[in-house]
Amino acid sequence: MSKRLVMAAVASLAFTSIAFAQSNTATTVQIGGINNSFTAQSGARNAATTVQTGFANNAGILQNGYKSSSAAIGQAGVFNNAAITQRR
Repeated sequence: MSKRLVMAAVASLAFTSIAFAQSNTATTVQIGGINNSFTAQSGARNAATTVQTGFANNAGILQNGYKSSSAAIGQAGVFNNAAITQRR
């Protein structure tokens, strides 16, 4: 393989990973008891949703970004804990 072809492939992968570094969506659904979920996202325009049913569930969402991110946690049952942190 020529050196130019290798360099072109590396540059292509680098630009692709930069393009997908934001605008992420994460969805978590857990049914039952004693479930744990933690979602962390960085960048702009991210969305995170966690849904848990049952008892003694824990859910957390952390978003470090600067523009238009959304987060939601829905829980049905007893003894559940939830926390959402969004930082600019």
